[in-house]
Amino acid sequence: MLEKITIIRGVVEGRCTIKEAAERLELSERRVMQLRKAFIEQGEDTLIHGHGNSGRHPPNRKGDELREKIIALKNSAYYRRINITHFRELLAKMEGIRISHSALSAILKSAGIETKRQYRGKGFRWRKRRAAFGEMLEISAVQHDWLGNGTPCVLHGGFDDASGRITGLHFCMNECMMGYLEVLRQTFSSYGFPLELYSEKEGLFSDDLGKSKTMLDNIVEGLLGIGITDADTVRGKGCLERLCASVHGHLTDWFKANGISDIEHANRELHRSIALYNNIFVNKSRKIKSVFEPLNASYDLDRILAVRYELTTDRKGYFIFNNFIFRIDSVKPIIEKKIWFLFSHKIGFLALHNRKHYPVLLLGSKDDGCIAQASDVLDILVHESYYSKLRADCTRNDSP
Repeated sequence: MLEKITIIRGVVEGRCTIKEAAERLELSERRVMQLRKAFIEQGEDTLIHGHGNSGRHPPNRKGDELREKIIALKNSAYYRRINITHFRELLAKMEGIRISHSALSAILKSAGIETKRQYRGKGFRWRKRRAAFGEMLEISAVQHDWLGNGTPCVLHGGFDDASGRITGLHFCMNECMMGYLEVLRQTFSSYGFPLELYSEKEGLFSDDLGKSKTMLDNIVEGLLGIGITDADTVRGKGCLERLCASVHGHLTDWFKANGISDIEHANRELHRSIALYNNIFVNKSRKIKSVFEPLNASYDLDRILAVRYELTTDRKGYFIFNNFIFRIDSVKPIIEKKIWFLFSHKIGFLALHNRKHYPVLLLGSKDDGCIAQASDVLDILVHESYYSKLRADCTRNDSP
């Protein structure tokens, strides 16, 4: 700085030419002429860097009132635990405050507020999205301490590949049939049937050898004719990984801000979080028209999304499942035939044979012959089939 002052003074006093000064200061001759003029009019203080802006704030500096409001909002109970990216989006959506990420980060750092994200997803390569809404539905399940109560649980989710729209979410303690079926129920009820289903879960639709089909495969592909694609390569997991990363931060922060700490409460309130997420994050798909197949009166979701096992009746028309004896309530006994045994809390016990549904009667237990309450047996079987950890061997053939 002193060298600059000395050289410019030399130019003013005629001891140094403009060209020589420009070479020594590594500036253009035009800039040296400007400095000479400023030196003559305002003195050598004008050559001190920043002197002209001394006591001033940069023009893009946010007003003190706005800064204090942003800091107060971030320290409030609702926004305290929300990461900076989500906080910036909610400021624009909920508070009408639009601010760049860098400016917001600077404001929060000046107040001693942590701005780093706590979650980092795996670095998978991205797969190109589908073009139309409903062309592909992706489903996944992620275990995490979502509710911040120290107990990990599993979030089952589904989202449209083209737009990124979440179509259904459901919490369970384990990755289980109930979680996936509830996601499909929410999706089918709100949007209809997609053309294709895509999953990163190995063994979700077939066993490790690909020989036997699971219950989900029988429902999705067998009943509904929806194509299935397994994400069995690293390249195929990109979109699912992006959803898991963004939903992770959004939901965890949202639950903490709203005081939600148990699964039942979370499942009741998930629709609000889904709507908020979709309003903020959903992209416009390249084709506006939806290709979801709408539901009509011929579809009974309660029966379609029930637990189902393929069994065979005996010579009396009876069949055994989990050591309980059942009989199909039909005018003509269904003897030595393959049937589908369906049950859930919504439909009770049903049998499907030749595209017709029949009521099923509980006769007793194979072990002791006692007659149990049908409602108690239904509770047991539903819990075992819906909520047990997902397994590949979801078809069985128990014969008496």
